[in-house]
Amino acid sequence: MGGSLGGFEVSALALDSSRDILYVGCNPWAVISNPDRGGLWRCGSPFTSPSWKRLNTPGGLGVSQIALDSSRDVLYSGCSKYVVEGNSWRLEPAGRYRCKSPDGSPSWQIMGEEARYQFCEALAYDRVRNTLYAQGPSNIEYCPTPEKSSAWFSTVEQAFGGGGGGLIIDRECENLFASI
Repeated sequence: MGGSLGGFEVSALALDSSRDILYVGCNPWAVISNPDRGGLWRCGSPFTSPSWKRLNTPGGLGVSQIALDSSRDVLYSGCSKYVVEGNSWRLEPAGRYRCKSPDGSPSWQIMGEEARYQFCEALAYDRVRNTLYAQGPSNIEYCPTPEKSSAWFSTVEQAFGGGGGGLIIDRECENLFASI
């Protein structure tokens, strides 16, 4: 792939092969260290003649997770931000967002007010069930019909121990797998 986001701290990727677009989420730290390098980026024609464009995120948030529903042209993101106070900083959750028409005129919406205060360590979209899964530090939640709903339901609640996660949907046996 040609082109580059040299010096950017990439934290998430999603490829929309039907539209030949690569979405790149940049670490929330990048927003503080250089605001022009954070947030969400779109690369058109990533394998042949890449062209990069920054997509403005709500409040210039960093994008740490991405899931894509290419059939409905909706991108889901787990966002976070660094808060700087004097010489110290801390990472804070900033919510789960839905971005409709990310390759046209992006329209962002928070997916539930309560989700604003939860870290999102992983996202996975199940296109068969039209359900979005989000993994936090201590649970996995799901949102049915996420393109229009912001209602989250708990599917697994237990102490995971934190420290990052991963979710993946197995398309053949239609199972959700989580690393904890």
